[in-house]
Amino acid sequence: MQRFIIAVCISLCCIDVYSQPWPEFAEQMEWRFAQCPDAACRSYVLAEKLDSAFCSPELMRYADDVLRDMQRIHLEALPNVQSERLTWNAALLAYTNGRFKDASRWWKEYDLQTRDTSTQAYFLHFLIDVEQDSASALQQLAHLVQRDSAFVVLGDLAHARWDRDARSWPYVLAAALLPGAGLVAEGYVAKGLTAFVLNSGVALAIVALLRANLYFNVATWGFMLVQKFYLGQLNLTQLLANKAHPKRLQKDKARYDQHLQMLLQHYPIAFR
Repeated sequence: MQRFIIAVCISLCCIDVYSQPWPEFAEQMEWRFAQCPDAACRSYVLAEKLDSAFCSPELMRYADDVLRDMQRIHLEALPNVQSERLTWNAALLAYTNGRFKDASRWWKEYDLQTRDTSTQAYFLHFLIDVEQDSASALQQLAHLVQRDSAFVVLGDLAHARWDRDARSWPYVLAAALLPGAGLVAEGYVAKGLTAFVLNSGVALAIVALLRANLYFNVATWGFMLVQKFYLGQLNLTQLLANKAHPKRLQKDKARYDQHLQMLLQHYPIAFR
């Protein structure tokens, strides 16, 4: 959802359009590309083709083709300004299309050339790294917070996406000590109480079998019931720990989306 919001905000910033449909223009550029005598000429033709694509209202429709053309270009053959513009645009396009490794690659190319320290640059860097590199994303977030405290909320957004298994251990530990407690803590009260009642019944049944010296029944029926109810509620707690309570999830999601839209309005990220 966050990437959708960003894509919409970006599209509102793209006001330059080509009167000629981009597929037709792309075909003409490919013909010129085939006529080029050397790599430098081909790079200049591809750069012109890509510049037109990044200003086209059809960009998202042909994103895969555009990113594939970025693989063909020799950036070192282009002027620095043009190379910087293309790498920024490629990183942004790859991110909005969920190709985070490609986005990270093109961002590194851009950063290597420019060492850009603008707020928009830190913002885009954070959005890319929040998907795959938590340490780097926190570094970018620190720069953003220094410039505007409104970025603090992005820390919650980041932690909502990282270390989901690590965040589940307190709930699982509570469930191990008192069956159902983890589910109650997560907000699933009915499931938690049901797990507590079932496991209490299993515990009473095992105690009764032990008092009756029915050790074989304890080893068979008792083991089966413990595996089904006790371990079952642990697995359920682990599973549901990766999901917020539905109402809380909806509330947090709405808050994140609202803050993200506000930040993108103040610090717009657009194709160049």
